[in-house]
Parts: sequence; structure tokens; C-alpha cells
Amino acid sequence: MTNRWIVFDAVGTLLVPREPVAVTYQAGGRAHGSRLSVDEVARRFRQVFEQSECLVFADDGSITPGYATSEESEQRRWQWVVAQVFDDVPQAGRQRLFQHLWQHYADPAAWIVLPGVAATLTELARAGYRLAVASNFDARLEGLLAALPALQPIERSVVSSRAGFRKPAPQFYDRLVAVCGGSPGDLCMVGDHLLHDVVAPRAAGLRAVHLAPAAGTSRPDAAERLTLAELPRWLRGEFPAEVGR
Repeated sequence: MTNRWIVFDAVGTLLVPREPVAVTYQAGGRAHGSRLSVDEVARRFRQVFEQSECLVFADDGSITPGYATSEESEQRRWQWVVAQVFDDVPQAGRQRLFQHLWQHYADPAAWIVLPGVAATLTELARAGYRLAVASNFDARLEGLLAALPALQPIERSVVSSRAGFRKPAPQFYDRLVAVCGGSPGDLCMVGDHLLHDVVAPRAAGLRAVHLAPAAGTSRPDAAERLTLAELPRWLRGEFPAEVGR
């Protein structure tokens, strides 16, 4: 067996929000006085979320470029995201809205496990692979992993808020290797984000598989990317080398 550990990204690879993020955000915002449409919330959220991925939200309130993070920093990050999206909600209302959304996404009922995940995880575990998750999430993900039955074959998890760095920082993958044990070559990262789940892990010495987008989305390079259901066959060497890259 070439790779002892198969390590999955979480959101977009194993699970997704039960309803579109913009719908949840817009409903919460409306309850706190916002008049933004779902489309406008979606546009703002995409822009602000991408910005927040490479910013450090420090204790002193400063915001600087980088990937360092912590549990407290992640809360500040999401407070900032909510504030940037809902600039039409007063500050006190934005704080209540943040708390509502933070708690919402901690609830397993707010998420669904993608089709085929349970079968793939079970097949890999029976084949002798050990399974882990590595995600730019916070400690809330640990509760989701424990609560969702389909994800029970997963043995270990690394979330950025506990690792101290977000993907694609090299320190994140160093922490992942330390948690799983062994050497980087013992791990195979699996996910749909080219930089976070493929390019950066390979630079850190891991093997990596680029997954096709989940159903309902499309990307131009998806034809050369594996689906999750195809992963066990890929690991057995049943696909050309360029597939999954």
C-alpha cells in the first residue's frame, strides 16, 4: 500500500451546507434589519470570504496578510465577514447576527454528507487505509465529524484553528503529518481546491488527488479530475497518471 493515510478536505469534498450559504445569511440578515437580496449577499460573501482566507485577524484588532490563525482569530475572521457583507445592519445587530450564524453552522442539522461519501469511506477503510480530515475550519468541525454517522470511519482531524495556520501554509501540512504520524509520503490529500488540496500538499511532500466538483457545480477542468467514487480505483492504479492531477 503506497499511502497509509487518505486525508480529505471537508467542506465541498465530504459535506456541504444543507442550503446555500447566501440563503442562510440573507434570512439571518433580514431578521436583523438587512434589506440585501440573496444575489447581493452571495456576491458579497464570495468576495469577502476569498479575502479572509489570506488575512490574519490579530488580538489587537489589526488585519494583516498571512495564514496564521487560532480559535479566537477564526471568530474574529467570521465577525469581519459578517460585518463586510451586512454593512446595512447596525453594529449591535451584526454581533447578534454573527452569533446566530456561528451557532447555525455548528449544528449537524445544517449540513449534509455528499452522496457516495459513506460508501467510499467504508470501502477505503476495509481496504486497510486510515482516514483523516484536514480542513480550513475551526473546532466546530470536530463536533460535526462526531455527530454525522457517515463520517465515522474518519480517525483523525486537523483543523486550521488548532494547527495555528490555514492551508496553504506549509506549517499546516507539517502539523497534519505530525498528527497522522510517519512521513509526508505516507499521506495522500484529497480535495477539490487546486492550491489547498493539491499544489501545496505536493510541495510539502504529500501525494494529492484533485477531485471533480460536487454535483450542481461545474469547472472547465473537471473532465481530468476524479469523482470521490472513483478514488478507490485510482488508488489501485486503474486510471491514467494524468487523471486526478
